[in-house]
Amino acid sequence: MANHYANPAMAICAVALAGCLGSCVDNDYDLSKDIDLTVNIGGGELTLPSSSTDELTLSQILDLKDDSSIKTVDESTNSYGNVYGDYVLMQSGTPSTSVFSVPEVSIDDLGMSGSTYTAALDPFVNPGATKITRDVNPTINTIDLTDDDVTRDLVRLDEATAEIDMTFTIGYNSNDFAGYASIDEGYKAVFDASWTLEIVDAATAGFMRVDDTHKNIVYFTADKRITASAPAVCKLRLTHIDFTSMPAGQGLYERGKFHMDTKVESEGTVSISGDDLAVGSTANLNLFVTTAVSSANLIAVTGIVDPEINVSTSEFAINDIPDFLKEPGNNLDLYNPQIYLTVHNTSPVAVTLNGQLVGHNEDGTNVTVGIGQNYGTTAIVLQGNTVNHICISRTGSTSTENGIVNVIAPDLGNVLASIPKTISFENIEAKAVQQPVTLTLDTDYSFTSDYEAYIPLAFGPDFKLNYNKIDAGWDEDLEKYNFNEVRITMNVSNTIPMDMVPEVIALDHSEQPISNITATITGVVEAGTLGNPTVSQVSILLKSTAENMKALDGVKLVFNGTTKAEYVGTNLNATQAMKFTDIRLSIIGGVTIDLND
Repeated sequence: MANHYANPAMAICAVALAGCLGSCVDNDYDLSKDIDLTVNIGGGELTLPSSSTDELTLSQILDLKDDSSIKTVDESTNSYGNVYGDYVLMQSGTPSTSVFSVPEVSIDDLGMSGSTYTAALDPFVNPGATKITRDVNPTINTIDLTDDDVTRDLVRLDEATAEIDMTFTIGYNSNDFAGYASIDEGYKAVFDASWTLEIVDAATAGFMRVDDTHKNIVYFTADKRITASAPAVCKLRLTHIDFTSMPAGQGLYERGKFHMDTKVESEGTVSISGDDLAVGSTANLNLFVTTAVSSANLIAVTGIVDPEINVSTSEFAINDIPDFLKEPGNNLDLYNPQIYLTVHNTSPVAVTLNGQLVGHNEDGTNVTVGIGQNYGTTAIVLQGNTVNHICISRTGSTSTENGIVNVIAPDLGNVLASIPKTISFENIEAKAVQQPVTLTLDTDYSFTSDYEAYIPLAFGPDFKLNYNKIDAGWDEDLEKYNFNEVRITMNVSNTIPMDMVPEVIALDHSEQPISNITATITGVVEAGTLGNPTVSQVSILLKSTAENMKALDGVKLVFNGTTKAEYVGTNLNATQAMKFTDIRLSIIGGVTIDLND
């Protein structure tokens, strides 16, 4: 920026002085023979003809490389409400995947037990009938499942999908009968009302079925012949349990501890054939009913879970930013930086996130801003079985995409105030929302996270930009020109939306400040926009308290940029520019030129 108006001024000065010299010296004379070639031009004030510069655009000032994180908005990046040519810092992170699961509940052999119930049936007396039948009074068995080492990821169990394989066995023994008996059609066993049973064994399905209405009841669909050595073995599977309808203390009665103790009632009739019992003879049978569990696993649950969820740290770099934007003392009070977080949550569990966005600066310092309800911002909730689109910003998303959840973090700009080298999302705490869900146990669920920074270069009220540029090596022969006061005036047309207060520091041939040359600046380059350009008058007075300015070899130009209230939030655009017109250079007191060398 400085290079485009200081150099033209010095160039004008040098050309004008050379022109004056050409008009005052007769080249037909040999001025090298003991003649004092010292010429004074101008007297009181020498004003050189005015000039102008070409338009200086922001694209020329920033001079961005192709791989810079700062981009201009075009057709491919225009989904966030900016206009063509707007400058936006855009950078994507590296996707990361985190996996969690809730272990299956498997009850070992020591935690599974059934029972055997024995009942003496009324004596069978054959009156000459082909079939003798006796009622079986209701029998009561128990099934007990206990596990004191259930995963603590389960907080509450409301329902469970299970694979609990059981046998329900009915047989008899007798001291005076060795023939066939039968469990008659209609004989039934009633399990706990909260259970759903299935028959998965083909042999059992040949004589037994589950009641259509009451899934906890099984009954014989045909007479099942048995002998003393071959009882009726019914293989059943418990597939679903509704713990909410069970008495207190059943199911997950304490975190990490499971217990289920239920009764099985059975009743019906048992018959023997008259062919196996002589007429007038009596047979005495003792019926036994046994329940046993061979394996017990809960494979899916409905309830509240609290698994350990580790979300990986994610980081993205900010590349090739112009150095002057990172100068110490700058405060890039970005109006609405936005970080878009896309998380595909394949689990049914809603998860809250709390973490810290950390800007890692090139000088080794870090700036940290907490994100999430724990840090006082809007809560971040990743809904289950969903691709979550979240925008962390100061004022809200500018994306046109639907379904974005806005997380307002007013201090987000602090992370970016000095444009860090990298930004990371770390110290992440992910917690399952404590509300009922249904999930499959021992199954991997994943969180795939991706980040994109979208940071429009539009500034807030506390913006402060200190931009300096050294422009030196003007003219090694300047020491031949004896003058000690120069005034440069110009008009500056500006469409950049920031006020700029210039400072000038005179430099010697070693680029060190010259203490005896002062610069007085009058005027400010007023902020403008493409639709409302401004024209400001600026005057620079260079004055030497020494004999002359022969030590002057350049200047250090310093611009202090601030945001004007009415332009807060106005984006920088590649076509915004400054143009210096009517540049006039006046040498006060004239100039003495020493041509003796």
